[in-house]
Amino acid sequence: MVDVRLLFYKDCINEIIKNKNASILVIGGGENDKRVFQENGFINVTISNIDDRQSEGRLNSWFKIISISILSPIYRLIVKLFPKQQNLFAFIITKPVIPDDLQPWIKFDDGVMSFNESWAAERIKAGS
Repeated sequence: MVDVRLLFYKDCINEIIKNKNASILVIGGGENDKRVFQENGFINVTISNIDDRQSEGRLNSWFKIISISILSPIYRLIVKLFPKQQNLFAFIITKPVIPDDLQPWIKFDDGVMSFNESWAAERIKAGS
């Protein structure tokens, strides 16, 4: 099966970089970047941060599936036996009430937020 994104990537690289001997640095590259540059005949390419998880994809996914299928019943048993050991962390984020919840360096006058210069002047005087 043809990956349209890789074809597009190859076309763009060939269109933009005409010199096959150009010194190229790919930051955060992966196996696809390596393959594209090799297949297009670029010689002087450095690819940093090649993520080896991408090449281990199948092995990794099977390992995860087997691990989860083994550990899931164990987790359920522990939850049944020790219900108070569960993570019951919860939180809520509320919207600020303007102008009451503003930081002291922000002022709110006539519907406009701006920097509170009087607060800054007091802080500067206190520090000097």
